[in-house]
Order: sequence, then structure tokens, then C-alpha cells
Amino acid sequence: MQLSLELLRKSGWYCEVTEKNIRIKATPPEKKDVTYKSDLLKFCDILCLRPKRMLLVQTTSLSNISARINKIRGLVQFEHAKQAGFEIQVHGWHAHGVKVVDLTKMETLWDSVIRGGHRNKKTPRKQEELAL
Repeated sequence: MQLSLELLRKSGWYCEVTEKNIRIKATPPEKKDVTYKSDLLKFCDILCLRPKRMLLVQTTSLSNISARINKIRGLVQFEHAKQAGFEIQVHGWHAHGVKVVDLTKMETLWDSVIRGGHRNKKTPRKQEELAL
């Protein structure tokens, strides 16, 4: 999530983390407390704002990006967020970069993942070129 925050802030977005850790105290005391994470609208880790633009971002690993996309597309909250005018992205991180998928338009915005030792030719050379 920190990498997405850095990327978005460098691109001019105001960002707030919406993912929360919720802890439930165990009773009786000999049992363990239960902790789980809760996302805004069941999928949003980061809420981003710019003049006349609102963006919801789910962050994950590159290997889990397809599962996250399928999960989000199956949520009623996804449709409500789109109808409210939010842009929705999934950021899939890997040791060699990030893949950004725009779920509003169902297209890959940026793919900086190095494959087979060669950089993807569609990849911008600098983060500043990313059209977020």
C-alpha cells in the first residue's frame, strides 16, 4: 500500500488510507483476540482526490491482481461507486514494478513489470509519465 501511496502522491493525488484493522477483544481472557482488516466499500484501500476526480484504489501483489479484479467486479458496491462517478483502479505490485488496471474502463493503464529481462515497450520510462 505504501508504494501505491507514493506513486499516487507523486502524480498529484491527495490520498487517504481507508483500510482499517479491527480488533475484537477475546472473552474469557485466556482466548486470543481476533484481528481482521476492513476496506471501504469492501475493496478500497486508498481514497484519492483531485479537482473534479475521485479514485478508489485496491492494492495487491501482481500474482493476486486477477483475483482482486474478479472479486471487485462481483460486488454491488463496485457498481454503486461507478455510478457515483468514482474511478476504480487495482495496483498489482511486484519486485520489478507495478501493473495498474482501471476497472472503470477495464484497461491496463501502466505495466512496468519486467518480463524475460526486457522492459515492456509500452511502459513509460519514468513514473512521472504515468497518466493516473
